[in-house]
Amino acid sequence: AVAPSTSSQTSSRRLFKHMSSHRTISLAVIHDMPEEGWSSMDQMGELVATRVPMHSGLIRTTVIHHHLVRIASRVPLGSRRREALFADRVLNRMVLYPRRIRREVNGRYNLYHVVDHSYAQLVHELPAAATVVTCHDVDTFRCLASPTEETRSRPFRAMTHRILSGLKRAARVVAGSEATRDDLVRFGLVTEDRIRVVPNGIDPDFLPEPSALASEWAARHLSQGTDPALDVLHVGNDVPRKRVDRLLRIVDAVRASGLDVRLLRVGSPLTRTHK
Repeated sequence: AVAPSTSSQTSSRRLFKHMSSHRTISLAVIHDMPEEGWSSMDQMGELVATRVPMHSGLIRTTVIHHHLVRIASRVPLGSRRREALFADRVLNRMVLYPRRIRREVNGRYNLYHVVDHSYAQLVHELPAAATVVTCHDVDTFRCLASPTEETRSRPFRAMTHRILSGLKRAARVVAGSEATRDDLVRFGLVTEDRIRVVPNGIDPDFLPEPSALASEWAARHLSQGTDPALDVLHVGNDVPRKRVDRLLRIVDAVRASGLDVRLLRVGSPLTRTHK
């Protein structure tokens, strides 16, 4: 065990004192912008907001959403549309969303939970002693932790540094796995005494009985021919860092070894190359 530092003990006392001074805790659950399309983060925020009060009658949750304000991408720009949308995402993440948090959210609640570490820049606009951030992985920070492996522009690194400084400012960082906790410590991003590992729970949709609609879909699409010896399930978007190319090679190699395996994917459509 690592003895907590003096600063960590101080932040813990402040957090617990802040919470215990209220009979009912008002919790602000701060979501990603829905227009970003990160369904996993949207689901995480929804589950935090809806399940936490069920387990504690002392917590009242409020969901904080910020919708993307389109400026550069407001008008069609042909082949430049993607760059315009990226510019709007950066503007909203780094300027407009923080400004809204500062004006409309800060000081109105007892506790704040930022559900996605890539939005940790918002912590700069919140009381640090009452703020928790969930960190799902360290991919966001690789351009700072491993600059030779993840080469990014100077503006991008500056933006990432702002996000990281917000993460470091939070009273507690919740890691979804021990692997994420270990990466945060190994890269020197957050000190171990400020991290708590809280594995993600099981979505209530999986308990106690499967969805009739999902079962019907599976029966229609997956019951063609004989069942394979092994099913491999991949959940995630087809973006470079998800390494779908490696997944396809692995499945191909397993099949070449003689094992009957089927790959099932849930997420965005495959890129042309991967198809």
